[in-house]
Parts: sequence; structure tokens; C-alpha cells
Amino acid sequence: MCITHENEVVCQKCGFVVNFQMNETKCGSNRPDCPKRTIKGQTKVNESECLKCEEEKYKRKRKRGD
Repeated sequence: MCITHENEVVCQKCGFVVNFQMNETKCGSNRPDCPKRTIKGQTKVNESECLKCEEEKYKRKRKRGD
């Protein structure tokens, strides 16, 4: 059985996908009818690790003149 692991790293605040990783493990049978399985995961990070939130924070700060 071939297995694909998918993991999304998502911002808790805005839902922006910060990172996406996909790893595939092949069983080695090379059969066209080989059963495939996908395992999906999601990791949530806070806004300090989100590029989009950090950029918005920087823009607001520049607009205020701080």
C-alpha cells in the first residue's frame, strides 16, 4: 500500500496556509492497482508565525508612523 502524508501549517487567526508538505511512501510493488491511502494533517500556528499577519501588522505600524 502506497501512503501519502499531507500536512498543512495554517494560521489560527486568518486561516492563511503558511506551509504545505507532502511526502509519499511507495510500497515498491509497482502494480497499477496498488491501493493508495492519503493521511491529512493540519498544524495551527499563532499570528506571530504567519507571514500574512506579520505583514499586515507592519503595514498598520508604518501607517501610524511608529
